[in-house]
Amino acid sequence: MATFPDLVPDEISYDLGDLNISEASTVASGPVRFRHSLRNNGHILQLTFNNRIESDAALIRTHWNQSSGVHGYFQIPVTVWGDANDVVPIDSIYRYASIPQEQQKGVYFDITVSLRVLQGWVLDIVLSGGPAIAPIVEAFENIAFTGFSPFELLASDATPPDPEKLLLAGGA
Repeated sequence: MATFPDLVPDEISYDLGDLNISEASTVASGPVRFRHSLRNNGHILQLTFNNRIESDAALIRTHWNQSSGVHGYFQIPVTVWGDANDVVPIDSIYRYASIPQEQQKGVYFDITVSLRVLQGWVLDIVLSGGPAIAPIVEAFENIAFTGFSPFELLASDATPPDPEKLLLAGGA
């Protein structure tokens, strides 16, 4: 998890989101609203950096790439907040809401960064494919399969039939 660059913004703006509410229409009366939790969601944090040099803009661009754009999450250093560190929990994590916007003004840049504040659990899913040993590959073509063999037939709990008999059965 890459940490956001240690740059103090010139402006910080917040959108504290909405309550987690859904709405359903009814035939006899007005809409019915359902509250799903007591917490707000959809928090957006906007950081504006004015009159920055190229190296500051490069730090933000590099961080965008290291964070996989809008997919990766990261932390923000405490120095970014200045004196406004009580708005969101200090251990919050963030994700880009959109690509950072840059406006070049000669040798200086105005940069606006929009971030989503993530709350709750962050789950990391690790897929393990076992050893990376490639099987011997040979061309194969049949009515059912086209591609490269060996083909694998996987059955979870059931005892699978012999694959040769299954393929030679003609789809029975």
